[in-house]
Amino acid sequence: MSATWDGRDFVPSGRPAGRVRTGGMRRADAPTVPSGHRPAPDSSAGPGSPPAPFDEAALLTSVAQAQERARRAADLRTKVDALRVRGRSSGGEVGVEVDAVGRLLDLDLTAAALRRRPDVLARLVLRTVADAEQAAREQVRGLAREALGPVADGMLEAWTAPAARPAPGPS
Repeated sequence: MSATWDGRDFVPSGRPAGRVRTGGMRRADAPTVPSGHRPAPDSSAGPGSPPAPFDEAALLTSVAQAQERARRAADLRTKVDALRVRGRSSGGEVGVEVDAVGRLLDLDLTAAALRRRPDVLARLVLRTVADAEQAAREQVRGLAREALGPVADGMLEAWTAPAARPAPGPS
């Protein structure tokens, strides 16, 4: 079956434009799409010309690029999930381990740490955790840049922002 272009739609050859049947329905009964939702005509084609031909190669290239981005994002997710950062206070009394988002996974207190006043020890632990959390954010940022390129910077801005909590005071 052949068709001709009437400037708005393809019309089967030998039938007038207003009486095309689709799926057993008269054209007037067929569902319509609001005019604002129709694709814009190809501006390089003249009036009454059919739209530009389908570019299968471009579509396949776009699909391959999207699949590669998805693979890199999945690899990044695996690396971020496995990320662990260890930190130690400047005097070595407190050791911590945090995950990629800064959650405390392990805390190591030496005998010297336990001899400190509780408030001093608490500040030392918080400072050490905050330092490890910052190091984890930087490692995540580096992994994301490696996997996603410059796009990563915008995506990570909110995710790697420091948590809203007061900074620990001096010990």
